[in-house]
Amino acid sequence: MSKDDYIKEATKKIYNYHEKQVVKTELASHIDERFDFYKEIGYDDDRANETATEAMGDASLVCDDFGRLHNSSQNPLPDIILFVFLAAVHVGGWWALKTYAFYDSGLISSLLGAIFISVALVYLFSSYTARRVNIVSKLLNVLVIGGAAYFNFIIMKALGGRSNSSLSELFAFLKECTLPRISNYPDKKTIIIIICAAMSVAAVAFSVMLVYYVKVKLLRNKLIDNRLSRAFYNITLYLSIPILLVGILLCAKSYFDIKTLQNEYLDAYKLVLSVAEECNSGDEIEDAFKEKGITFEEFIHSNTVEEYRYQHNLVNIFLSYENPAEKAYAAYNDTEYEGSEAYCKIIFNMNTAYFESKYTKLTTKFVMINGEREDEFHSYIPNTYYNNEYTDDRELEFYENYCPISLVILYGDSVLAYCDYSFQYLIGNENYKYTLNRSAFKGSSDFYEYIVFRDALNSALRENPDASPDELASITDSEIIEEDFMSKETVRQMLLEMGYSEEEVDSVLDEFYNYLMKKYEKLNENKINLKHGVIYASVYKNEESGTVSVTYKSKPDDGETEVPTEKFFDFYTDILDEKIHANVTRYEDNLKVVAVNGAYFDKNGLYYDEAEQIAYYTSDGTRYYFYRKTIEDPTHTVGNTYEYYLTDRDTKFVKADLCFIDKDGYLVIDSHGMIKYDDDSKAFKDSGGNIYHKALETSWDEDGNQIFQSDEEDSLW
Repeated sequence: MSKDDYIKEATKKIYNYHEKQVVKTELASHIDERFDFYKEIGYDDDRANETATEAMGDASLVCDDFGRLHNSSQNPLPDIILFVFLAAVHVGGWWALKTYAFYDSGLISSLLGAIFISVALVYLFSSYTARRVNIVSKLLNVLVIGGAAYFNFIIMKALGGRSNSSLSELFAFLKECTLPRISNYPDKKTIIIIICAAMSVAAVAFSVMLVYYVKVKLLRNKLIDNRLSRAFYNITLYLSIPILLVGILLCAKSYFDIKTLQNEYLDAYKLVLSVAEECNSGDEIEDAFKEKGITFEEFIHSNTVEEYRYQHNLVNIFLSYENPAEKAYAAYNDTEYEGSEAYCKIIFNMNTAYFESKYTKLTTKFVMINGEREDEFHSYIPNTYYNNEYTDDRELEFYENYCPISLVILYGDSVLAYCDYSFQYLIGNENYKYTLNRSAFKGSSDFYEYIVFRDALNSALRENPDASPDELASITDSEIIEEDFMSKETVRQMLLEMGYSEEEVDSVLDEFYNYLMKKYEKLNENKINLKHGVIYASVYKNEESGTVSVTYKSKPDDGETEVPTEKFFDFYTDILDEKIHANVTRYEDNLKVVAVNGAYFDKNGLYYDEAEQIAYYTSDGTRYYFYRKTIEDPTHTVGNTYEYYLTDRDTKFVKADLCFIDKDGYLVIDSHGMIKYDDDSKAFKDSGGNIYHKALETSWDEDGNQIFQSDEEDSLW
């Protein structure tokens, strides 16, 4: 390449005319100096000219360097904008991870992915600043490296806590989605070493670029400097791309990790239900679990196996064959407890040890029942509301459709129940939540015999409340049972145990026993006892009120009712009195709500256990719930005080004094004080004469009709 062609090629990216002329003159001078040198050592003109131009370096590389030096590479504004963007990404990432991932072991992959993304962004910024020729870009590069190092230190501390600072446990999670143990003391020394290693490439690249920048400014850069600069530019650029991709894939993997953990919990719940449905003994239960890969470990206390445990990720399953009541009874009688053949307890719940705030994390919040499913759940009215009028297994089937945070299944705990089920559910969202307990059971063959017996007896009493014992026994295919009063000797022993002397007891025993007998006979004048299989029914006729009621109990055929391990099913039915019973519930003289048969309802007829759970609806469909704020007394002199609100479970809280219910049952928030109490009508009214009631003093029945309770009334009817 000739001298003129080289100069033209090397300066074509310098767009300022004056600067281009200066550079052309300098290049021509440098080439001429080299030309003269090569002439002096014996080169001919052509060879001296060719060697002199080659010594100046590759024209295209020199052209790029001149372009960066004399054009936009000196403007620091793009560097500042990019720096601000990277800072925002790191600060925003820190906030998101702190909010969602720091205490959620299901998001370990996202923590690791954030580290990879941060390192990739540092490499990209280093690659970018390598082509920039201004001091601001170099200073910003230092800040980016330092800021990213601190960011990664924080993230790695959280990751170390979630993974027990164990690479093997971390790899096990990434490969098999097995949650590692957690630790409150992550290995900071290892974290610092990893960060230094990750940032070393960027630090070396920065050092090289800084030296190159100084040489350029001093016009002392050589061909080797240009090539070294380009090499580190390529290294940081090509390293950043795969690292960035790995980070993105790890963050995406978090979604699948969470789904895997949640599905494992749901599958385990379904397995527990199926085992309870299909198995009849402890051995069958263990075998059924083993077939599904569930292996239990023995939990030994005082050289005795108290229970069997299975714990994996979110799943806890415990098996116990020790009946606590029987064991306590044996201890009370100073006898050896030999175990129970029929008794078995299965406990299923969520292992929340991997999470702070338990059920509010992304991995665990799936068990919360809210939205439409919350309405569906509250639309079901438990059998307890209808005086335990059990008819079939529909209640159990309904509750099985909702995933609980805890489930306890008991075998052999009662005569009528094949299995007792105790569910615990979580209702609401992260800001407003509460637990609900529900019970159900799968009836044994004796239970369905009870249903037939109960319906026949109740029907006979409704048709003829004065039916004789023989008539009832004939209709229900049962036998009349005569209850024997305790013996005189038993009464004597009771008096002696009360501290009376033998002389005192013997002197009054006959008179006292006759007195007790008369009382007992008086109490049983209007009582009929019937037995049908293992079911006992006691019919009570109250002549004064004209009511008839029946209490049903179950007990084993051997009749050993003195053993406290036997659970009785007590079903009370008031045959003739079909009124709805209501009572008022008061909370701190503020929330005054009517409970119907011990239950509460909202405008849509949804069922609630507690008054604080009731939903209030505005006309636009927004829901509000009762909230009590505690104002603690720092002086500990007058005690805590309370403020009452309605909240939308999000960010809005409205003072209860501003909340009213209109004639259609909708919540009205009187933010402008338009609703006032009218002394003449003793009611709250607006300027248009519309009547309102205080929200916390309004109740509904199961049909959604408003009902009220004044302070003076003792009952609704």
